[in-house]
Amino acid sequence: MVNNPHLDSITSDILGPTGSYWKKNKNYIVYNFALRLYQYSAGKKFDYSVHETTKLLPSNFNQRKEITDKIRGIRRSSSQAKQFQRLLIGNYGMFETLTPSKCKLSSKEANKLKLTGNSKQSNFVADHIIGVTSIGELATEELKANYLNIKTDTDWSKVNYIQIQKAIEKMCNKWLPNHLWLWAMCRVTKEEHKSDR
Repeated sequence: MVNNPHLDSITSDILGPTGSYWKKNKNYIVYNFALRLYQYSAGKKFDYSVHETTKLLPSNFNQRKEITDKIRGIRRSSSQAKQFQRLLIGNYGMFETLTPSKCKLSSKEANKLKLTGNSKQSNFVADHIIGVTSIGELATEELKANYLNIKTDTDWSKVNYIQIQKAIEKMCNKWLPNHLWLWAMCRVTKEEHKSDR
């Protein structure tokens, strides 16, 4: 899904596990990311287990699926759930935006334009290198597959909140310090940022 083998090494002195940004902000980064994963997990757990203890959703699987699919189902290649995940984890997975100045990332074209002396701030755009939708999908798939052993959505009913918290803690300790680069932004020219490029 995310094929950018050099971005992690380019940013490692800042965003890596021994990098300056991680060392300075570790507690904020971990808490914020853990909170976002927990919010995501609580929603999934709600969908697949709330019928066991309440009448918020019908106990009949097909009736429940009809209701949840209306909100979470894919329409025109996206869904409200995917958009929520994109914002929750892709945009807000870090406690603050990893701007180009924090990451020290700028495209060759942006650097050339800056050197001309005729550039204005309005000539540049800060852009996520890895798309926020991809970040959200990657992080949630990582949590499900490697930390919670969730193979299908109905498996959410088999995990409890303590298991979710422990899985998130492990992911924050093992995976997160090596993947801050996913949220890195780069300064690019407006021309480079156009969707047809």
